[in-house]
Amino acid sequence: MHNLQASWQRSRRFGVHPERVEPVLLSEAELRRRRDAQREFLREAEGWLHQLYGWVKQWGAMVLAADANGVILDGKGDPVFTKDASRVHLASGSDWSEPVKGTNAIGTALAEKRAVAVVGDEHYCKENWFLCCAASPVFAPDGSLAGVLDVSGYAGAYHPSVLTLVDLTAQAVEEALVRRRANRHLLLRLASD
Repeated sequence: MHNLQASWQRSRRFGVHPERVEPVLLSEAELRRRRDAQREFLREAEGWLHQLYGWVKQWGAMVLAADANGVILDGKGDPVFTKDASRVHLASGSDWSEPVKGTNAIGTALAEKRAVAVVGDEHYCKENWFLCCAASPVFAPDGSLAGVLDVSGYAGAYHPSVLTLVDLTAQAVEEALVRRRANRHLLLRLASD
């Protein structure tokens, strides 16, 4: 497991209260706008998220895609876990950036630009201690953050292989984004010739 001390320090600096989290929830209209802005990322991530869910569903988990700001755009998962996760707003339209939720896999993976697992009481906010989460950032072909993929489940069910699975899935989405961009440039060049 990696050291999350820097994330906890950032969480304190942001003023996140470990006992009382104020969720930031988008309106349906704002969520639609964000999904539309992230159409290319979501299109490439969709099939991979479906495959990732197939690998982890026996674990009673959910898979999520969030934008580069930590707002969850899409997800699917085990109905029992999804219901429990909704109590802490681990669902579409919720902001899971570090300034809002403190140390968590989605926000910390984005802040540190690397794959991260946060298990149980490694979460800064106590309401999230029942969770284990593994997330990996997805980079666009230009090197900017496109978003993040996450697998979340119950803390007692965590296995380190989940972090590897989500990281490999994020890499596959990155490769798909590169191929899509290369194909678009090739088509534009052919059309202009």
